[in-house]
Amino acid sequence: MRSLDELKKDINEAALSGGTQLLRVLAEEALTHGTKEAYAIAEHIYGLVATRTGDAPSALMHFQNELTLREELNDRRSIARAYGNIGNKYLNMGEGATALTHFQRALSIMEELDDRIGVARSLGNIGNVYTGNGEYGSAMEYYHRSMALHTELENRSGVANVVGNIGTLHLFSGEYAEALAYYHRALDMHEELAERSDVARILNSMGNVYESLGDYPRSVEHYRHAMEIFEELGDRNGVAMTVANIGLVHADTGEHASALEQYRQAMSVYEELNDRPGAAVVMGNMGSVYGSMGEHTTALEYFRRALSMCQELGDRSNVTRVMGRIITALLSNGEDTAARDVLEQQSALVIDNPEVRTERLLNMATLCERAADLEGSLDHLCQALSVAADAGLRAQVAECHKRLRDLAQQRNNLADYIEHNNEFTRITEEIRGKEATQRLAMMEAERKVEGERRERDKERALLYGTLPKNIADRMIRGEKVSGDHYDEATVIFADIVGFTQISESIPPGEVVQLLEQIFTAFDAICEKHGVTKIKTIGDSYMAVAFDGVVNAALCALEMSRFRISHSVSHSVSHNVSHSVSHSVSHEVAFRIGMHFGPVTAGVIGTQRLQYDVWGDTVNLASRLESTGEAGRCQISRAVVDAIESRFRDQEPDHESGIKKLIVNHEFKIEERGEIEIKGKGMMRMYWLEAGEE
Repeated sequence: MRSLDELKKDINEAALSGGTQLLRVLAEEALTHGTKEAYAIAEHIYGLVATRTGDAPSALMHFQNELTLREELNDRRSIARAYGNIGNKYLNMGEGATALTHFQRALSIMEELDDRIGVARSLGNIGNVYTGNGEYGSAMEYYHRSMALHTELENRSGVANVVGNIGTLHLFSGEYAEALAYYHRALDMHEELAERSDVARILNSMGNVYESLGDYPRSVEHYRHAMEIFEELGDRNGVAMTVANIGLVHADTGEHASALEQYRQAMSVYEELNDRPGAAVVMGNMGSVYGSMGEHTTALEYFRRALSMCQELGDRSNVTRVMGRIITALLSNGEDTAARDVLEQQSALVIDNPEVRTERLLNMATLCERAADLEGSLDHLCQALSVAADAGLRAQVAECHKRLRDLAQQRNNLADYIEHNNEFTRITEEIRGKEATQRLAMMEAERKVEGERRERDKERALLYGTLPKNIADRMIRGEKVSGDHYDEATVIFADIVGFTQISESIPPGEVVQLLEQIFTAFDAICEKHGVTKIKTIGDSYMAVAFDGVVNAALCALEMSRFRISHSVSHSVSHNVSHSVSHSVSHEVAFRIGMHFGPVTAGVIGTQRLQYDVWGDTVNLASRLESTGEAGRCQISRAVVDAIESRFRDQEPDHESGIKKLIVNHEFKIEERGEIEIKGKGMMRMYWLEAGEE
């Protein structure tokens, strides 16, 4: 039986990318240990499974069971994490106040433990609660606190997530240029970190910005880019979400048939994945499309199915939202009595979302007006105006003034009619003007972002042209690349035999061309075997394998066997009166030296960056190259021992008094004998040669 520590590694990996079946298997394995710790782990896994299947009540139950066990074990860090998981479930279910309480408890424990990453995440979670409640000022405060801590800890992934959340905050506030700027920053960071799923998520959010502005071609462009990444990752949930977003664009442009087709595609995937929250959202969107088509009875069917799903999931936030849509559809269909019944059911629920509260009050005003209760209608419209104005919902504020204007006309109140008509006209013009201003601001922001991106691309091109790719990637991610230590590095040196004579016999331009051909070929050989090129010095080429002596051996052997010819012109005298010039082709040969041992590596310089490797291992590898022979690869005993340790099942073979170790069909090692190495004295050396088929 595996230990719990060994099991936890698989659980962490499965939590990131494993399927629900694998998670269930791991939960069953954990339960076989029979301890409280094992039961807590199993409850955590079952909570993850329920989360993936969209069963929020079950997920909440399992995470609460885990919390109880963690408290009995007095595992404070795990207790805090359980509070965070429970908080997220309540947040998903629309219970922001309860979620906030759990996130604050998690924050308090993380602060006691001085777990700063945990503190930063808890702050971000609290910001998410305030965003959901429409309290954008408080949300921004917590996001900035979270981002400052992630920045201090150099947790770029955490920073990128918070930057994206701030972008969403601006999107919800209607500040589209600011939202786009933050999304671009988050996108760049996720791309540098190779967080492909997050890249797709941000592209979706950027598509939402363009969709909100009515720039539908650009919106769809971003959605399709996101979908390509989700498809590449095999993230079908992401694909379904993106398809649904594209359906929203079709709905906004009045392409009802296309919108419904997109929604059906998304629904099919959600149902196959048993993603009930996603299916509920799409079901509601389909109802809205039918409502736009004037098919209110069909719209009601979809809204009621969506409501039933949200109630089963315990998603109270969407329950109130869908109820509002049902009431509006019933009123549009002339079913006032049924609308009153649903309105009464909705009144029993807590409604935090200001948009839903505004819609509810507007529906109440409609019912009062139809019942000839103009004073009651006036009261509800004034309340709706207050809620919308406090939340900064400009479009809803305009709608309230329009409704109040029309009501004033019915009440023969000219003063109120003029006041509300003026406000309706002013706000409508402001919205239109703001949209135009936002478009200009977005164009300017995009030009700025594009300029910054071009500069960044130039910097990246410079780094990739100067440094090994993996080192350049680390520098782009903001990592410090200096003083890296490797205990088991294999250093390779290669140079051209007789290069001085060659360079004197051909024109300078041909010398450069010859070196370019050779080193380009060596670069390809290194890449093939996963070896890092370090530098060239004249006709000398240096490379290092930081992990994998066998790969280095194959690389060095291929270098030693590489062949290239060059032509040298000679004047041959035929008689006293004239001579004839002709070319003779000469084959270039290489000496290779290779040693195994510890090295230190890092980037040096600020203007002309260079990644270099230092240490006695480097010096000895260079001397093995200089004492070698043309067309051969000389290696040290350290290399032999390192290779033998990876082929312990191979026995050395003796042939004609010369020790040979047949490593595999690709290469073999032959003893050369002792030679004098400068600064080291007599050392036993070996030849690395082609294997025997």
